[in-house]
Parts: sequence; structure tokens; C-alpha cells
Amino acid sequence: MLKGFGGWLIIPAISIVIAPFSMLSDLVQSLNIYGMDQWISFSTVGNTLYHPYRIPLLLFE
Repeated sequence: MLKGFGGWLIIPAISIVIAPFSMLSDLVQSLNIYGMDQWISFSTVGNTLYHPYRIPLLLFE
């Protein structure tokens, strides 16, 4: 009977354990994009950072 992980299954098992921490780190680093100052500069027509598809993209992400 098979018991535990062995051989090449260790590599995917390690990435399954590490991936949530990596995603959480990326989320924390990108939270400043959703601040009020950035949001206003992204959504103000005529501003250099304005693009009509940027707000839907940020909301979708």
C-alpha cells in the first residue's frame, strides 16, 4: 500500500504549500493601488494615469 508523498510528488506538494503564502505576499504588496489617492487619480478623466479600462481591470483582479 502507498504511504505519503515520495519521489517527484514532493515538488508539487511543496509548491501547493508555498503558493498561498506567495499569493498573500503579492496581495499585501499591491494594496496601495486600491488606496483612495490612487483610485481618484486612476478614475479622473484627463489625468495622466486615467485609462477607461483601468478601473474595470483593477476591480476584476
